[in-house]
Amino acid sequence: MRILTLVGVIFIFTLFFFTFGAVSEQHNFENLTIAKDEFLILEDDQIWLQGDIIIDGHLTIKDSN
Repeated sequence: MRILTLVGVIFIFTLFFFTFGAVSEQHNFENLTIAKDEFLILEDDQIWLQGDIIIDGHLTIKDSN
C-alpha cells in the first residue's frame, strides 16, 4: 500500500514538473510589420493578430497557435 502511495506522489510531482514550464507567451499585434533584414521567430507562443501582415524580412512560426 505504501508503494502505491509513493508511486502516486511521484506521478503527481512529475506532472507538476512538466506543466510549470508549459505556459506559452502571448503576443498581441494590431498590425505585424517586419522590416527588411529583420528576423522574427515565434516559437511555442500564442499569437493574436488583427490587421495587416507586412513582411519584408524573415518570419518563422514554430509550434504556435
